[in-house]
Amino acid sequence: MRVVLASGDLVFCAHHAKAYEAKLRDTAVEWVDERALVQP
Repeated sequence: MRVVLASGDLVFCAHHAKAYEAKLRDTAVEWVDERALVQP
């Protein structure tokens, strides 16, 4: 998961992105979720 902020990008595993999502969603310029591209 990549979170684009005005001050730069943050990269998280899906578990930690979910943990911080409530705080980051309001300030995120873009929220990039590419989990569908990961092959099991």
